[in-house]
Amino acid sequence: MLSIFGYLCFTIVYKYTVEWWQAPRAPFHKPPSLITVLIQMMLSPGSIEKNGPAHLFEDADSQAALQFVLVVLALIAVPLMLLPKPILLWWRHKNRTPSVHHHVLDENPYGDEGKAPEEEEEEEEEFSFGEEFIHQLIHTIEFVLGTVSHTASYLRLWALSLAHAQLAKVFLNAYS
Repeated sequence: MLSIFGYLCFTIVYKYTVEWWQAPRAPFHKPPSLITVLIQMMLSPGSIEKNGPAHLFEDADSQAALQFVLVVLALIAVPLMLLPKPILLWWRHKNRTPSVHHHVLDENPYGDEGKAPEEEEEEEEEFSFGEEFIHQLIHTIEFVLGTVSHTASYLRLWALSLAHAQLAKVFLNAYS
C-alpha cells in the first residue's frame, strides 16, 4: 500500500520538475493527469499507451513495468496483513501446555491447617480460528479502505491547492 502512495508522491514531484514543452516531449506530449495515471495503473497494470493520457516517463515500457510491480506488491500486502496473526495465534494455542498456578492462602506457606498450597489447573481458553480470522479481516479491510480514502483526500487537497494557485495567478495578472 505504501508503494502506491509513495509512487503518487514521486509522480507529483516528477510531473512538476519536468519541462513538458521541450524536446523530445514537445509538441505531442503534454503533462499527464496524475489521477488518470493512478486509475489506469490500477485498472490495467502493465500497459501504458505511448503519448496517452497516462504516459509519464520517456520510456513507456519502464513505466508499465514499474507500475505492474507496485500493483503486485500492493496486492501481495493484503494477504500478508490478513493471514499471519490468526495462523500464529492458532499455532500458539495448539502448542500451549496447560499451566499450573499455586495459590498461597496466608503468609504461612502451609496455611493454618498445615496443608500445602492448592494447585489449580488453569481453564483452557477457547480458541476460534474463524473468530480471529474475521477480526483480522475487519482490520485489514479497514486499513485498505483507509489507505484508499487518505489517498483520495490527498489528491483532492492537492487539486485544491493547484486551483488556488491558478486563481491567485489570474488575480495577480488581472490587477497588476
